[in-house]
Amino acid sequence: MAKEVSDEFSALLTASQPRIYGFIFKRVVNHDLAKEILQDTNLVICKKADDYQPGTNFIAWVFRIAHFQILSQRQKANSRPMLSDQTIELLSDTKEENIFDDKLSALNTCLQDLSTDNRQLIMKRYSGKFSVQQYAQESGKRENAVSKILHKIRHSLSKCIKLKLAEA
Repeated sequence: MAKEVSDEFSALLTASQPRIYGFIFKRVVNHDLAKEILQDTNLVICKKADDYQPGTNFIAWVFRIAHFQILSQRQKANSRPMLSDQTIELLSDTKEENIFDDKLSALNTCLQDLSTDNRQLIMKRYSGKFSVQQYAQESGKRENAVSKILHKIRHSLSKCIKLKLAEA
């Protein structure tokens, strides 16, 4: 019988699929093989869901599992050609994965710098719960006006994030 994973865990795993695939593909350089390893990785992640400690770095945890799945694939006798173990280790030691964490941290800081109304608009819009149309109806604003406000906020956040990353 399969373990049930929490909605929060499922959301984290679903949202991280493109990053996990990218992590794997970067190391195997073969789309079909990367998809196969991603499936195996997802199975292991779900089996180990109880081992994940909420509040810790989910991406680092799943990347480590993916790393071991890549190494496992290499050990299979009929494995397709991939990068060498040494190259995979060098790639795994890069700080690329930390770049996302730095950007996320900068985004969180920049979100706090927004006005309460703008922060609420961004949170509602990108939580997946509100469309521009729904927010416009709720706030009594025109859709076009809400879209323009969102555009300005995104531009402001982008500049803020770049500035924070440059400072770091």
